Amino acid sequence: LVREPVPGRAAFLKREDGTLTGNWAEMQELAQGAWTSQVYCKEGRPKVDVGSVVEKYRDLLEARRVPLSLLPLTGADLRATLGGWPSAKAGGADGWTPKEFKDIPLCLLEWLADLYNLIEDGAPWPLALTEGVVALVPKKATAGGPLDQRPVTLTNLGYRLWSGCRCRQASTWVRSWAHPRCAGVAGRGADTIWGAMGVRAEVARAEGRPLAGFSADLWKFFDLVNPQAAIRLLETVGLDEGIGRALRSFYDELGRVMTLNGIAGKKWFAHQSVLQGCAWSNPLTVVLGTLWACHVENSARVAAYTYADDWYV
Repeated sequence: LVREPVPGRAAFLKREDGTLTGNWAEMQELAQGAWTSQVYCKEGRPKVDVGSVVEKYRDLLEARRVPLSLLPLTGADLRATLGGWPSAKAGGADGWTPKEFKDIPLCLLEWLADLYNLIEDGAPWPLALTEGVVALVPKKATAGGPLDQRPVTLTNLGYRLWSGCRCRQASTWVRSWAHPRCAGVAGRGADTIWGAMGVRAEVARAEGRPLAGFSADLWKFFDLVNPQAAIRLLETVGLDEGIGRALRSFYDELGRVMTLNGIAGKKWFAHQSVLQGCAWSNPLTVVLGTLWACHVENSARVAAYTYADDWYV
């Protein structure tokens, strides 16, 4: 059995010819084939030249650089992060539950902290911590095609504890360099973006002035982000070197198994994508939104807003 988040049931899936199937094994095969061939591992998609990307946009981000230097992790740090985990939080792909992690004694958490510190110093991640289970969750009640499902990747709790702990310690740092109209950072939610745009619209209407703009809902945004490029951009704004090493190593080794209704396929490796739901997926996408907003505003007299995969001018 493979642990899945709830809800995790798709009653039917639409084939390419428009007919429906309710056979779980066929549904899993259709889903994995579509997601790997069209999104995660699409043949012929040009590879991102990470060095060229960083060099091209370095100046925009270096102006916002705030160095982040974190102390080595301790068992107390991990205990503090575990204290914020609700017992009902989804379990890991390895079958461990948050409650079981919360019950780990401090002496063992110290050993786990030592392991994380070794990884940040350059040691490889244990293979068990670089595996993810991709569960496809229906976006709507009606039957749709494979790409109409939302992929949620469950990693092992051992990785999620490191990710959540280090991201919690870096939350104020992310806000310090993020674009002021980039939401998804501490203290800035969707209302920050939509509220500000609503005020602009009301002022323009009250004063009888023209107002123009556009919005973009980026297709499969998290699934198409190149993690190595995003990590390098985070390092440009000051990311701690150890965190950068650990993230780069994790994404280099990350293998995935796609499941649908508990049926699992073969393990595969994505050409790109950051894990939506992982604590570090937020900073990795915020840096892209910040870069885009700075580039747009440097090129024209406009105001740019971003919130995850929703970008506005």
